[in-house]
Amino acid sequence: MIGVQLLDGTRVISINQTPLAKPDASSIIWDNIKSTNEKKMVNAKLRCAKTDCEPDEGDFSATLTIGYYAD
Repeated sequence: MIGVQLLDGTRVISINQTPLAKPDASSIIWDNIKSTNEKKMVNAKLRCAKTDCEPDEGDFSATLTIGYYAD
């Protein structure tokens, strides 16, 4: 089983078990937004979802850009 892991600098971002729950503080990748037009970049890489995989990381990595505009 392979999943995508999001990283903000060196912080690994945990994802909640259900989309209906209030987000855990550790799963929030962008908070305290203070302007009407911003961008945030986080890194993503492939990881094995189990603890006993070899190798546990894939060769793929990407940068995810999140942007918004509010009026």
